[in-house]
Amino acid sequence: MENHISELLYHHDCVIVTDFGGFVANYRPSFIHPSHHTITPPSKKLAFNSSLIANDGLLAHHVSKQQGINYSEACSMIKVFRDHCLEVLNKGGKLNLDKIGVLYLDNEKNIQFTADNSINYLRDSFGLGTLHTPVIKTESDPLAITRAFKTDS
Repeated sequence: MENHISELLYHHDCVIVTDFGGFVANYRPSFIHPSHHTITPPSKKLAFNSSLIANDGLLAHHVSKQQGINYSEACSMIKVFRDHCLEVLNKGGKLNLDKIGVLYLDNEKNIQFTADNSINYLRDSFGLGTLHTPVIKTESDPLAITRAFKTDS
C-alpha cells in the first residue's frame, strides 16, 4: 500500500487512507542553509493529518487500477492496511512506510509523523539535488569590493 501512496504523492497533494488519516504534501520553495552552505531545490514537504479520514476514492481507484481488482476489493485492501497500521501503533511500535516516513503514537496517543526527506515529490524538481557551496569569505573593509573591480583608466 505504501508504494501506491508514494506514487500518488507525485501527482496529488493529499492521499487519504480511509479511517486512518491523510498524507499531505505542501509546496516548499528552494532555500539556502547559510551554516551548512547548501542550496536545496523546491520540494513537497510531507505531513500527516489524522483528521482526514473520509474516503475520497483516490487511493482506492489507484489500487483498483494498478492491481487489476474491483473498487470494493481495493477498499478491503486499504482496510487491511489500516488495521495493520493501527495494530502496530497501538502496540507501541513505529510504522516505517518506505519512501514516506515513520508514524508513531506520542504519550497522549496522538499519531505523530516524521517524513522521509530523501524523496522529493515535486515533479518540477525531478533530478535536482542539494548543492553544496564553498564558503564565501567576506571582507571586513566595505571598499575592498569596489577596489577589487576598479579598473585603471
